[in-house]
Amino acid sequence: MPHLLRRTLLTLAVAGYLAACGGSEPLPGPPAKKPPSKEAQELATYTGTTIPAPKEPSVKVVGIDIGSAIGPDKNITTKTTTFAPMDTVHVAVRTEGTAEFVNFQARWHDPANSVILIANQSTKTTGPAATEFHYSTLQGLAPGTWTVEILVDSIPVGTTTFEVK
Repeated sequence: MPHLLRRTLLTLAVAGYLAACGGSEPLPGPPAKKPPSKEAQELATYTGTTIPAPKEPSVKVVGIDIGSAIGPDKNITTKTTTFAPMDTVHVAVRTEGTAEFVNFQARWHDPANSVILIANQSTKTTGPAATEFHYSTLQGLAPGTWTVEILVDSIPVGTTTFEVK
C-alpha cells in the first residue's frame, strides 16, 4: 500500500474509534486554577490612583549663584557668568531649612545641550546653607552657552546659564 493511503486509512480508523468511544461527554477542560493570592488580587485591582504625588524637596532653594571663586562657607565670592575655556566654574546652591538627609544634583549641559557631567552631593542641612559644585577640564570648556540644572531630592528646582568665550 502506498504510504499516503496507509496514513489516510489509519486516520479514519482512529477517528472512528474515538467517535465510538467518545459518547456524548465533553472533553475535560484545563485543570482548575488556584485562586490568586491576596497580593495578586491587590495588584490586579490597582488603579494607579494611589501613587503618591512627588514630595516637595526637604529644603527650600533660595538661590543658585555662579562665579569664578568660592569661599570657605561654599558661597560664591566672585560672581560672573562669563568664563574662559580653562576657568573653573563654581555653582553654589543656597538653601534654607533643616533635613537629616538631602541629595543635591547638578547636571552640566554643554552648548550642544548634551549632559556632560552629573554631580551628586548628599548632606545634612540645618538652617541657611550652601552646597557647591564646580567644573573644569584639562581640554578646556567648549565655547558657547552652558546650562547647569539643579535637583534637590530628584526634583528639579532651577537652572543657571553661563558663557564660555
